[in-house]
Amino acid sequence: MALRTVMQEVRRLTLSSVRRQASPAPYALGKLLNRDFSVVSCEEVPPPGDDTFLSTTKVRDILKLKSDLGRHNWIGNNETVYTAVSKMKNANVGALLVYNFEILDANSDGIIQEEELENSVKAIEGIVSERDILQKMVSEKKDGDKVRVYEIMTKTDGMSTVSPTQSVRDAMNIMIIKNVRHIPVVNGDVMEGMVSIRDVVDCVLRESREHVETLNSYIHSVGY
Repeated sequence: MALRTVMQEVRRLTLSSVRRQASPAPYALGKLLNRDFSVVSCEEVPPPGDDTFLSTTKVRDILKLKSDLGRHNWIGNNETVYTAVSKMKNANVGALLVYNFEILDANSDGIIQEEELENSVKAIEGIVSERDILQKMVSEKKDGDKVRVYEIMTKTDGMSTVSPTQSVRDAMNIMIIKNVRHIPVVNGDVMEGMVSIRDVVDCVLRESREHVETLNSYIHSVGY
């Protein structure tokens, strides 16, 4: 199912019981980052919904809801695709950040510390997802024990990122424009984490439930 269709379905399922009279919020302009992580603008996309919370809720708010920020879900560029699949399965995620291990291991001790993960932007080589594996491995019947992650990953020059201060609407726009389901969250030289389409959907559902509960509380509290 196309991502735009997914978001339309999310809107239909979560907001069908709530009819709002307010005018739609202005379309947010998505932002992408170049290889050097400078911000560039991308075309506007009609938002999947008209709720102001999509523009006011920030990506950092989504990260706060995650039990793991997502930056721990990574793999070395020289690891096998089979290892990547195993890590995805164990972490129950659909994508992994790909690092140059030698650059990431700033202390040269063979152990990646939390501080090294936080300051890991320069070590990012790309991202590898379920889609990469399906399109470049399964469809071509390649051996996951022989192919290395760097051979099938999406490299940084084709990778989209988002900053923690951007809105949920920005993140959704980027996902739609770039047709991706996972976006690393980068703040300067700091790797904050990663958000997925599932995280965005959870955010929409959470807000919708809270809004419906507020309406129900109001309806049952009025005198007539």
